Amino acid sequence: MSQAKEMFLRKLRYFRRDEKGSMTMEFAIVAPLLFIIIIAGFEFFDAFKSHGRAAKVTYSVADILSRQVEVDEPYITELHSLMNALLPWMNGDKSLTVSSVSFDKDNGYQCEWSKHSDTNMTMNFNLTLNGAVLKTQEYQDVLPEIASGDSIILVETVIPHRTLFSIFGLKDLVWYNQIAIRPRFISALADTTANAPKCT
Repeated sequence: MSQAKEMFLRKLRYFRRDEKGSMTMEFAIVAPLLFIIIIAGFEFFDAFKSHGRAAKVTYSVADILSRQVEVDEPYITELHSLMNALLPWMNGDKSLTVSSVSFDKDNGYQCEWSKHSDTNMTMNFNLTLNGAVLKTQEYQDVLPEIASGDSIILVETVIPHRTLFSIFGLKDLVWYNQIAIRPRFISALADTTANAPKCT
């Protein structure tokens, strides 16, 4: 028994001192993990950059609208074209919704009018506002406190982000941005579209 134990210990010491090996085998073990880390880094950076640009475009559209006195459907369509021009690499249907929201001390936030760009959006997002939607927690968290009788412009964008490595089963993402901004030169942004429907 002691001889077998001594032999085992001798082989164990030899194994510990042995520095021979194959770099190919070590690389084969580490390569898949390294490859996944590199892909994840590229995906994270690209998604972070895409999200930031989508937010900046939404802010830009909101800033343009805040300087207007009135808008109509063709103007909203032009803003949608501008959004596409500023985000040419983001393929897919983008949506732009512009709404005028007022505040009444008795009834709270009221939707005066709401328009969305004419797109083939199939994603499950609200494309126009109504009074009931404004009561939800999602909008209560976005809408700022304003004085009774005052109004704000609410700009919402839905921008798809296609992942770089979708061939590996990574799902595409959707950036949903909401910006509330006050008109600069008037009390409320007017909708001059002929027979424009009001919010329900």
